Amino acid sequence: MPLTEGQLRSKRDEFWDTAPAFDGRKEIWDALRAAAVAAEAVDFELAQAILDGANISVPNGKGIHLDYVFSCI
Repeated sequence: MPLTEGQLRSKRDEFWDTAPAFDGRKEIWDALRAAAVAAEAVDFELAQAILDGANISVPNGKGIHLDYVFSCI
């Protein structure tokens, strides 16, 4: 059974709230979250600026591929 939009948002919030506790620096997780929110709003320029400002790069260097970034964390 697919998740409702509310259930999905709840799971996303849970992910973002708990992710920094497992590994990594909180400010990087915060930047990734902000970039994901911008990308979800289809503001890829802002999302890329957030990643650039936090010195987060993607392996292929071809702009935003947040799914790949998150799968590497």
